[in-house]
Amino acid sequence: MFRLTVIAGPPHAQPARGSTFAVGTGSFSIGRHSGNEIVLHSTNVSKKHCVLVINQSGVALEDQGSSNGTFVNGRLASKKSLHTGDRISVGEFVFELTDQSLVTAPAIPSNAVAFPGQLPNSHSYSHDSAEVPHAPEPESAPMPKDIIGKFKFHFDRTVLPYFLGFNERFEWRVVIGSLFGLYLVLNLFVSLSPLMSQQEKAIEREVSQRAKVMAHELAERNTGYLAANAESKLDLGSFGKAWGVRVVTIVDLDNKILAPADKAGRYFDVGSEALTAVRARKLFNDGKQDGLVTKSDSNTIVAIEPIQVLNPAQGKNHTVAMAIVSVDTSTASADGSELWLVYSHTLVLSIAIGLFIFYLIYRITIRPFQEMNRKIDQVLRGESMDFKSSVHFSEIDSLWDVVDSALKRVPRGDDRGAGGAVVAGALSANDLLAPLRSIGSVSKSGVAVLDEDRRVLFMNSIFEEITGVRLESSEGQPLAGVVRDQAFSGLVSELCERASPGTDGASEDFEFSGMPFQMQVVSFGHFGDPKCFVFNLIRKED
Repeated sequence: MFRLTVIAGPPHAQPARGSTFAVGTGSFSIGRHSGNEIVLHSTNVSKKHCVLVINQSGVALEDQGSSNGTFVNGRLASKKSLHTGDRISVGEFVFELTDQSLVTAPAIPSNAVAFPGQLPNSHSYSHDSAEVPHAPEPESAPMPKDIIGKFKFHFDRTVLPYFLGFNERFEWRVVIGSLFGLYLVLNLFVSLSPLMSQQEKAIEREVSQRAKVMAHELAERNTGYLAANAESKLDLGSFGKAWGVRVVTIVDLDNKILAPADKAGRYFDVGSEALTAVRARKLFNDGKQDGLVTKSDSNTIVAIEPIQVLNPAQGKNHTVAMAIVSVDTSTASADGSELWLVYSHTLVLSIAIGLFIFYLIYRITIRPFQEMNRKIDQVLRGESMDFKSSVHFSEIDSLWDVVDSALKRVPRGDDRGAGGAVVAGALSANDLLAPLRSIGSVSKSGVAVLDEDRRVLFMNSIFEEITGVRLESSEGQPLAGVVRDQAFSGLVSELCERASPGTDGASEDFEFSGMPFQMQVVSFGHFGDPKCFVFNLIRKED
């Protein structure tokens, strides 16, 4: 079961705003003729404007060749499938389609009238004072079944309100700009960190291979000396002077240093290399034949090769010593300053590109609202009757519909019919001048009439005598500009600002030549768009 709710329409028209029509399975026509299921009293609605078709497959809208067309979410549609939340514009009326299964059904009045052909419990009714029904609040909406829907459900209720709160304290552009900047910084670190990590691994592989080759060559060079028990001839060559090399040594299986000669006889027990040597010795004693390459700490690669000699008793080689080489990887890696330089350079480029993209997003986002503001002004001034968006922004299509409906109920300045006659409610100062001149001519108080720009159109002789301003010299000139008294000039401007159309006007006391007067000002026109100001000077009795 679905229902249509009137969310916008002409003032005092039927059905009133807030009226609700329940629609079940079948076909429901909407139009001006009394034979329709939903009757709209408006000349902008065709006799049979459109039809809603509801069946098991869903809800569809079919325009019946209406003169002004039928709009769904702000777009002209001749035949379109509808979904919950869609807004249908028929003339000045805007309906919202909702699914009654998703909202709590209001109590049905006893005098509700059923559509012909509906089930007994399918009713259409309206409330003169009813509020506009709203879509289900997030708290009352059911939780989706799919994983993505569940994630969005919880995100919208836990995380999103935190970010929405920022917009209540800061400008939209500040919030979006901050989030966009945060995205750029996080994206920079997330994208560069894997690259830097892969670079570190590549350096470690290169250093490991280098250390292994050096240790293997050191073992090969000194195997013969150890086989001949000529430990004094052990030769480390120039490996100890190589770039990045921290340790080059030969130790026996008791971790006693055999070379270099200046450290011979000491135990190799200092640094992370010593711990690695102890672990390697255990592996070699257990029968490991090849060398060991490992990372002893965050910046050190250690390569250990066994030095094996023939054991005549066993008839096979056995390990008698170890050649140890350790290389510092930090010498081949970028240091902190170089790394931050890379990050800073990339960050500056990202910010420059990000500012350009953000500017485009900002301008594209506010363009529909700028266009709406411009078209509202044009429609209110009577310069244009076209109130349709020229850009695609479906999220605010319903806003265009609501504003369009509201504008049709607001009298427009300079709004004229096809024959050129002035529409009632849009009178100008010149239209009001004749009756106001007649009243002012016989008035016993000072009367002056100003147009919308506060220029003098008329003043009677009493007003001239009190203020000293003459109609012959001031007609067509701003009253505040022709008076000599600056206090009077300021008061004229102030009272015109305070005297809004549709109110009782404004008044202030003022003395002319020592005599007290009350200056009353009323304006004619529409709220926010005054067309004429009438000044009345009344002498106050002592």
